[in-house]
Amino acid sequence: MHNTPKQPYTGPLNLGGCEFGMQFNVAQLQKESIGSLRSFTIDESYDTDQEAEETIAGSVQLMRTDQGIWVSASLTIRLRTTCSRCLQPTYCQLPITIEEEYFPSLNISTGASLQPRESDAGGALIDNHHILDLYEALRQYHIVNMPMKPLCRSACRGLCPNCGTDRNLINCSCSMSSVDNHMNLNAQFSNA
Repeated sequence: MHNTPKQPYTGPLNLGGCEFGMQFNVAQLQKESIGSLRSFTIDESYDTDQEAEETIAGSVQLMRTDQGIWVSASLTIRLRTTCSRCLQPTYCQLPITIEEEYFPSLNISTGASLQPRESDAGGALIDNHHILDLYEALRQYHIVNMPMKPLCRSACRGLCPNCGTDRNLINCSCSMSSVDNHMNLNAQFSNA
């Protein structure tokens, strides 16, 4: 098994608006023996139009297999989002682990098109220019790992349901009895 030292990621990285793209040219790796490795360290940031910094960091390892390239990635994406309780801007950290095999669409030696085997039908493909693009995998893992209700902190008190005041900043003078009355009415309707 050939192992190379970690290399900085040199492909284009498109960060912003929750869209990430990472492309690796794997032409040389496809010519090497099974078990050959390439390791990349990712540490990139991007300032969005709201002057907020979003980052992606971690490591990506590419290994030549008998049929393609196995990707092992351990990444952390830091995204700007909105707290679901107080509606204030906040950040969330998304740990992402990718373990996927990518299959070539061209024979690296002859340049002939390869027909995907039935077992490869759901797999990701390396394009005709020998570029392995992790964009789609990152997009899918991002969607799966994104919290449904992101919070600025676990003890966030949210907005007052009567006046809309951020209860993390100010204790409003609204009576909680009016909120309780709304809850009682909801309970009466649901029991009917």
